[in-house]
Amino acid sequence: MKKDKIKFHWQTRKEKIELNLKISPKNKLIWLEEFNRFIYKALSDEEKKIRFDKRKSEI
Repeated sequence: MKKDKIKFHWQTRKEKIELNLKISPKNKLIWLEEFNRFIYKALSDEEKKIRFDKRKSEI
């Protein structure tokens, strides 16, 4: 099965997180949800007040 290259982006005022993965197309949404969950947990309370925007993630 061909794997797609995916680049995830998340940027806060303090840091920029970028993750490059090669994953199969059927797992793309699972990875996107997991990545968003991981980033949300890593944010401080102040940063959580900033609207969490999934559209920042590129598929």
